[in-house]
Amino acid sequence: MGIDTPAEWSGASWIEGSLLIDLTRKRVVWAEESDYVYLPRIVNHLVEHTWPGWTAIWSAERARGVLRLAEVDPATIFPVAPVSQRPAENVKWMAPWSEHEGYGALSVQFEDGRVIAWRSSCFLDEVAELGPAAIRSVAEETRARGAAGEPVLWDRQPRGEHPDLGVHVNFDTRTARWWGLGDNDVQIDAFDALWPGWSVETVGDAFELHEAIVGRPMRDWAADVVATQRVIQTMMQEGPRENPMIHLAALMADQGEAIEINSSALRFKAASDFRGAQAAVSALDDLYASQPLPPARIVNRHGRIFIPELGQV
Repeated sequence: MGIDTPAEWSGASWIEGSLLIDLTRKRVVWAEESDYVYLPRIVNHLVEHTWPGWTAIWSAERARGVLRLAEVDPATIFPVAPVSQRPAENVKWMAPWSEHEGYGALSVQFEDGRVIAWRSSCFLDEVAELGPAAIRSVAEETRARGAAGEPVLWDRQPRGEHPDLGVHVNFDTRTARWWGLGDNDVQIDAFDALWPGWSVETVGDAFELHEAIVGRPMRDWAADVVATQRVIQTMMQEGPRENPMIHLAALMADQGEAIEINSSALRFKAASDFRGAQAAVSALDDLYASQPLPPARIVNRHGRIFIPELGQV
């Protein structure tokens, strides 16, 4: 456990986070399993606030973008996973008449230009593994039920939590775009295998792209700032942490696993103070009263760095 170079991440089937600090280009590239608690654009802003002169980049497709910018081909580490298409009837779980309350936004544009949207219990791997035909079927039924007066479309559904993930499927241009508060890569192989001829890409945390399609707000800026502030304040209250590798190794050893820790992983040193965190909290106070930040600068699985723009959907 613990390695010296990204090229040795072979077999790393479960990586909760990855970080590249590029001293040459002064870039901080990051990905983490955040439980969709905060907007990555806020994290980028705080990194750049506490690291003056540096550029923060979120790797929206997990470690793959980090690896690309570390000049490592993700394909040498993450082999193509076997893909099984989900039964078409499974699409009922993301239908707006499902009993499962969803915190996602799913929208579909048909060839005639009509766009419909609904709140859905949608996950990227599920959308990918169902395939375009199943997504079309639930969209067509939703369209018909909505026309008949059922409360299945966005404006007539009960209001719930703001979505933390959104997917837009355009059957006219054969494109699919997704945004989220957390990084994802579990869907990549399924989209490649089951959506031939389609362009499927992330737009990072750019929920505004979905707002433009649906015509309704997707997030609450003040609430997003407060959520980030709570995370940082909790971290400060917990104080310095022990080496996480030691903790993980102990847990695995308790399960009977033979553990060998790389010496470089043992050189971890906890932060001696929280000046950076305190500066971040102050910056969040300013953000609370400001206009929302633009979408996060991201790197995708191909290594392309960009800030999503409205015309990309």
